[in-house]
Amino acid sequence: MATTVELNKNGCPVNWQGQCWTYYKRMMEFSVADKEVLEYAKGEVTLASGASDVDTKMFNNTQMKVDHIIMALLSMELGQQVMIKANGTEMWKYLEDTYEVKTNAATRTNQEIILFNKLQTATCKPGWDVRQHANGMFIIKAQLAALNADVRDPIFINMLMRSLPSNARFDRLRGLVEIGASEVDTPDKLRDQILRMDSYNKCDRELNATNASTAQAQSQQSGAKQKSQQQQNTGNNSATRQLTPEKAAAVAAKKLDKQQGNAIVLGIWRRTAT
Repeated sequence: MATTVELNKNGCPVNWQGQCWTYYKRMMEFSVADKEVLEYAKGEVTLASGASDVDTKMFNNTQMKVDHIIMALLSMELGQQVMIKANGTEMWKYLEDTYEVKTNAATRTNQEIILFNKLQTATCKPGWDVRQHANGMFIIKAQLAALNADVRDPIFINMLMRSLPSNARFDRLRGLVEIGASEVDTPDKLRDQILRMDSYNKCDRELNATNASTAQAQSQQSGAKQKSQQQQNTGNNSATRQLTPEKAAAVAAKKLDKQQGNAIVLGIWRRTAT
C-alpha cells in the first residue's frame, strides 16, 4: 500500500485506499465543508420524523451529494465496501469506525501499540531528510490522537530529540531540552528549532563540498603548472647544452676533418686516374 495520499488539482484525495487516515479525513472534511454538507456527513443533521416531502427531498439530495463526494475519492476496493451503506452519513461512519478502530477494542489496542512502537524506534540517519522525518513523527502522533491515545508533549519531545543524528547543533538542542528551555518546551517549537539547525547543517555541507571541489581544482591546476615549468626547464637546459662553445667547436672541427679527408681521397683518385 502506498504511504502517501494523492490529491487532485482541487486538493481532494484521489483513489484513497486506507493510507494516512488522519490526513485523508481532514482533507475530506475540507471537501464536504466546501460543498456545505459537512454536518450531513457527520450525522449532525438528521431527518426529523414526520418531515415534509420538501424537507425529505432536500435531505435525500444532500445525502446523495455526500455519497458522490465520498465515492469519487475512494479507490475501487474501498468504494465497493462503502457503496452498500444507506447514505453518506453511514459511509462516513463506516470509514471512521474502520480506520479509527472504534468498534474493535483488540484491534484498537494493537494499532496503538504499533504506532507507539513506530515513534519509539524512529531514527533519522545522517544525510536523511530531517524535515520529512520530523513531519512523519508528527503524523504518527496525530494518528494516535485519533485513537484517543495522545502522546504527552514531554514524551514526544524526548522521542523526537532521540531520533535525530548526533552533531554539534542537534546536541545543543538536546541540552536545551534537558534544561527545559522555553525555546523547545512544545513539540511545535522543537520542530521549528530542529529545522532551523538542519538548515545550518545543510549550508555547512554545501560550503564544505564547494571548498573541497575548489581546492581539488586548484591542486590539479598547480600540479599541471609545475609539470609544464619542469618540461620547459628541461627543454631550455637541453638547448643550452647544445649551444655551448666547446660543443660547437668540436662539431666544427669534426666537420672540417671530414671535409679535408674527403679532399685527400678525391686528390688520390684523380692522380690514379691520370
